Amino acid sequence: VDGNWSPFSAYSPCTRTCGGGVRYRTRTCTKPRPAHGGRNCTGDSRVYDICSPAPCADGNDYRSKRCQQRGMIPVYTVRPGDKCALTCKSPDSDRYFIAQARVPDGVLCNNNPEKTNRCVRGVCRLVGCDNVFNSKRKFD
Repeated sequence: VDGNWSPFSAYSPCTRTCGGGVRYRTRTCTKPRPAHGGRNCTGDSRVYDICSPAPCADGNDYRSKRCQQRGMIPVYTVRPGDKCALTCKSPDSDRYFIAQARVPDGVLCNNNPEKTNRCVRGVCRLVGCDNVFNSKRKFD
């Protein structure tokens, strides 16, 4: 018996109230479960959606706010694997430190206005200019 997906759950709450957050919904391979050598379900058990995309009222992004609280400035690209860490730098030197290992889901991976990729579970995920995950749409 080949496995088949259950219906998707309702969406989770949005991870942020402004500036772009993420919500998700899940499904399980239980309608029916694969049995007797049947195939497992294909595709993702969790799908993501952008929510609360309007900019925050103060105009600052998450990284800027958190680094400014420490008297520092955000650093967006230190190493490729750190795109979803909160990295701050002292304004007086080139020293930087990782203030938070993972930013909240939905935070932009960098500060380039033409790059719309978002952090999800500590990984920078492709998001098109249409605010859709895995979309390859780009600004004109």
